[in-house]
Amino acid sequence: MPYKWTGVLITVVLVSTTATANLLLDTLTDREVPSIINLFAVAAAVVATVVAFVAHVYQLTMARITHLRDTIGAKLDQLEDRFGDYNAGFVAGYLLSDGSDPTPVMANRMAAHNGGRTPQGR
Repeated sequence: MPYKWTGVLITVVLVSTTATANLLLDTLTDREVPSIINLFAVAAAVVATVVAFVAHVYQLTMARITHLRDTIGAKLDQLEDRFGDYNAGFVAGYLLSDGSDPTPVMANRMAAHNGGRTPQGR
């Protein structure tokens, strides 16, 4: 933020002093401001304007990124509140189990349909 206003201030001061110097010398005397001073003032004003513009764009971009980050964080918190505890019972039951896995249901059904024989034990 200070870069933006510093750039604007430098531009305003340089343009106004250069314009004033040119106006006073042209109207009150027959001399002119040297062209190198005018070119320096224009170049410095352009650089200061570019710095102010880039600082402004940076400020707007950071504000949008911050807003996006806050919005996504809020949405993720809402999802955590809504869906976070659905698997808690499953995990607790798994952790409290004795570690033995139950017999698969499909193997028992196939053995019942084949007269007690499993497909591997023909």
